[in-house]
Amino acid sequence: MTKLPVAKIQKIKLALSQIDLTNLVLVLSQQSGDKLYLIYNREPIPTTLSSQHSVECLRPDLSLPDEFDGPIVGYASLDFMLPNLPTHGVNFYPIRRMMDALNKRDLFYKNGHRLAITMLDYLERLPASEKAKRLPHGRAKVVRLALPYLLNGRSLQNLLAIVPTGGLREFIDSRTPGFNLVYQSDATKLAGLLPQFTESNWLVGFEELSALFPQLPIAKNGHAIKLRPILQNMGCHTALETTCRDLATACWQEWESQEDSACRAVAYYLAAESWLLHEDTTDLVALFPHRDFSHFSQTGTALRVYRVPQIKGPTTKQGPQVSLGDLVKRDVPTGSFTTHPIAFHVLRPVLSHISGGEVLDLGVLLWRSGNRTDLARTLWLLSSDLLHLPSPNWNVIEAQPADITSMALQAVQIYSLLDPWQWRQGRFQHFLHACYQHLVDCLLNQEAAADNETTALFYQMLRRWYGCYLTDDMMGSLGGMINTGRQFQLQTGSRTASPLMEIASIMTNLGDTLVRGTGLNQMLFDGREKRPFQVATYIRAAINQEVNVLMPSFPFMQWLQSYQKLHARWLQIQNSLGAEKPAFHILSDLRQELNNLHQIIYAPAHEEAILQWAIKEDMDRIDRLIQAVETGPIIKIDVRNPWLNHGFRDRVRLDVENVGGATAFRLHVEIKRSRQVDLIREPANMRLDAFLPGQRQQLFWEIQARETAVSLQVVYRYVDHQGQSHTHQEDIPINVTKAHSGQLKSVGNLYQAGPPVSGWGRFFGRREELDQIITRLIGGITQPILLRGPRRMGKTSILRQLEWLLRNNNQQLRTLGLKPQQEIQLNSCVPIFQTLQSINNPEDTAEFFQTIYEDICDELGLLYDGDTLSKSFRRSPTRAFMKQMAHVFDQRPFIRPLVIIDEWDELYRPAYNKMAQNLRSLMEGEVRINWLVSSTWTLSEEAGRYGSPFYNQAYTIELKEMDWQPAVELVTAPGERMGVSWRGEAVVAMLDQTGRRPYLIQLACSKLTDYLRQRRENIVSAEAINVVTEKIIQEAQATAQYFGFLWRDDQTDSKDGVNWMGKLILWVIDDHYPQAMTRTEIRQAIEDAFRMRSLPMLDRLTFNREFNDQITQLQLIFDALTVTGDRYSFSVPLVQRWLRRVISQQVDPVPQAYLGLRQLQR
Repeated sequence: MTKLPVAKIQKIKLALSQIDLTNLVLVLSQQSGDKLYLIYNREPIPTTLSSQHSVECLRPDLSLPDEFDGPIVGYASLDFMLPNLPTHGVNFYPIRRMMDALNKRDLFYKNGHRLAITMLDYLERLPASEKAKRLPHGRAKVVRLALPYLLNGRSLQNLLAIVPTGGLREFIDSRTPGFNLVYQSDATKLAGLLPQFTESNWLVGFEELSALFPQLPIAKNGHAIKLRPILQNMGCHTALETTCRDLATACWQEWESQEDSACRAVAYYLAAESWLLHEDTTDLVALFPHRDFSHFSQTGTALRVYRVPQIKGPTTKQGPQVSLGDLVKRDVPTGSFTTHPIAFHVLRPVLSHISGGEVLDLGVLLWRSGNRTDLARTLWLLSSDLLHLPSPNWNVIEAQPADITSMALQAVQIYSLLDPWQWRQGRFQHFLHACYQHLVDCLLNQEAAADNETTALFYQMLRRWYGCYLTDDMMGSLGGMINTGRQFQLQTGSRTASPLMEIASIMTNLGDTLVRGTGLNQMLFDGREKRPFQVATYIRAAINQEVNVLMPSFPFMQWLQSYQKLHARWLQIQNSLGAEKPAFHILSDLRQELNNLHQIIYAPAHEEAILQWAIKEDMDRIDRLIQAVETGPIIKIDVRNPWLNHGFRDRVRLDVENVGGATAFRLHVEIKRSRQVDLIREPANMRLDAFLPGQRQQLFWEIQARETAVSLQVVYRYVDHQGQSHTHQEDIPINVTKAHSGQLKSVGNLYQAGPPVSGWGRFFGRREELDQIITRLIGGITQPILLRGPRRMGKTSILRQLEWLLRNNNQQLRTLGLKPQQEIQLNSCVPIFQTLQSINNPEDTAEFFQTIYEDICDELGLLYDGDTLSKSFRRSPTRAFMKQMAHVFDQRPFIRPLVIIDEWDELYRPAYNKMAQNLRSLMEGEVRINWLVSSTWTLSEEAGRYGSPFYNQAYTIELKEMDWQPAVELVTAPGERMGVSWRGEAVVAMLDQTGRRPYLIQLACSKLTDYLRQRRENIVSAEAINVVTEKIIQEAQATAQYFGFLWRDDQTDSKDGVNWMGKLILWVIDDHYPQAMTRTEIRQAIEDAFRMRSLPMLDRLTFNREFNDQITQLQLIFDALTVTGDRYSFSVPLVQRWLRRVISQQVDPVPQAYLGLRQLQR
């Protein structure tokens, strides 16, 4: 049960009672301390505060210190300026309540008005495109903050609208407010005021004005700011009552003269609202107004129907009161009440014998009149009554299961979201729990009433989803939901898309995300910005049935995005554990961010419980890692199969690794039997006497899935270095898919081997590298960035993807987790892409520099004279570039060019010496430009040898093989668009053979696509992978194009291919395969080969220099070798198989290599 920080709020109130509250807008507190962080909306800030508190002035770039992790008190409107400020949920307490408790309501209004001015200043300083997008929301926030102060002391009775007479700044000016107050007596003047508007047509008013004045643009463009909530928050209930009653009369007169049914409905709503404002509406389910509208409006006389009999008696001065039981038995007075009923629509069948008029929605009326607590309780209990039927007479209501469930859904939305300081504590939280239990019963009823098994599965899936609020086994509930959803999708098959299919697809994808942590299916967030969330607006839309409440809620999806960004960082740490230990502060900071998110998330209770569970799971794992990372063994277990295939036997691969700092003794790993899977043969469990730090092991099991979502239960036991025994169980979920056989679609081959890729749907992974680059760009750091990696590791694709993101797609930048302010900062970066391979004349530095300058001008729309520039650049390229760029920065002071240079290796060639010197000078001299280059060469020995300008200066990003999950997406995503159905074990085989190298993945998948088309198949098995990779190895083209630089028959430049010593190293490692070898063992094997052939030893200096140079290049440049500990082995199985074939065709490579080395020695 949620625990509200009531005691902390009381402490904050006591502290605030002793300080100056003028212009105080935000208070941050500590969970375990008494220090406060006070944010004032003024300069200078008060100086008479206790030294125990910190004080700050409000500004848009204000950051919230991590040490203040307790409840927040403040204006909710601040989230417009401070988007990271949580203004919903149990951790946020409205400052209005605090000021009311301190008897400071007038000061609250005044502070709000001053804050409105500050927010308007912020809004007007936004870039034009950003301002246009945020203006409607920002304007509403400003107006709601300012109006209570501007209206305080004015007559508000019969006030219908507030019409601006100028701009927004004039509107909120307290000296001469720029608006007209439109009262009921002069409502007809409203249309005549429109020409005075100077901004987009907007006003503050009752939404019912659109019935009286449909010609108003405000009725069409929706730029109305609702006046009713403002008056309610000001406590103007008497004025509101009178206004509703008189406006109802005006609407009724309009109905009588024009016979506009919309005006009639509005009249009944307003008249009823004027009386219900002060009534106890608990259990009210229907209201029949008196047929004399004027009598009803002035006296409130109506037939009121309650869910249960009322203690007050059958009749009051405002008309008779009956129970719903009386209504279904038709034991009610009807003579004066045969008019349009206001009731819950589910009761329509029993209303008709009193009135056949249009039924108006009572839920909308109760919400609008502020009776929201009564509405929630009535929806819940009426739904329960209709589900269980107190008596047979109630059958006449003919309530459909869907209608009963819909009311329960609306009730849990109100209970969950409306006011956490009421509904998340005490007896009200018990109401919430009981309401969810009833909702689960409703869904069980729909499941039982379904007309077929497939539909029943859909409601069973929903029952498990909403039941997550009630469960003690969240993993089991979500796993059951996924399994049921998959069964529904399998049974539905390829039928026409339907709302049920859409909901099932989203639900199962969400379950996969939360249980498996594999990242959201992209369709969920494509093109969705993080928009401002208004609780009242969302609930009202749910009550009006304007949103599908069966779908995951809007606040849940937004908080899920926030969680996914943190979870992605945790996955990066997990995936890197085998290569490096995470720093303690990184783990601690991530845990703190997760804990903060755990406190502030606010969504419907079941969704909030799901998110809190997922966050808690991550926090617990981080805690275990923090405890063990420096002191003990850490056993990391990964299932590599992305999925299993329904109806197939699958070979499942499990990777076991000790990523801790100590040896695990007597390690035993086994899989537990379960009803979800069949073990085809007795598994070979893992038993090791000692499992060293960094050691890795693979296990394989052959299984067949029985269900559509399974969880492998892996148990491992070990004894740590202190003799303590440990037993852990990992529940590892695996998705199950159904392969549909057929032929490939006629869309061509979507795999692209060779050219760089970029753009949405073509570029996969490399999130960490892009994050590093973008973070430095946002921070304004102009230190050159070097993207270094072996050949064909995807360097150019990363550069092209970055260029594409900066040029075209702010929507995709948001998937990198940028804050709005960071997006604005990044908009100033102008990417300029150059490749040194495109230079015709390496000696022509002037032309190259001029080209970069002209490209910058073209991007910024600046004019230049090419001929004049050429003369200047010919005289001094570096000086001319810097001088011309000074003019650019004068005209565009806020832009930051990002010069991206691909193929930096070219500068190491002798012909480029002069250009390298000039470029080096330019990078050091023009610090207002960001430089980003890619290179295969390292920055230590090679940089010193060739004079790189980055030596000991550049920020280096080392590019390695792709992470597992993005590599899976690269393998499968293009294939899915072509109709390819991948077996899970085939994906593992593909990634094993290609070593997760993007170029080889694209190559092998492209060949595989051709193979499938020839065979008229679409299902990929592990056997198909073996066939295709063997064909690649045997192709003559492979030698020339794909791997030829590793083994050529002639001696070549070492930058283009492996030389004689490199071939000897490859030959030795192949000869000892699969045994890995140390440097010493490799060197000794080469020397032994010389001796066996009676070849004199080479000069030791030459031998060592060539050996060290080539083994470094084979690892870092050519990516043929990898090092684990101190032992070398082949990095990519596909390359090893190709080398084995090439070497086997050689008579004896040693003598030829020896002669080449002797010639080099001479």
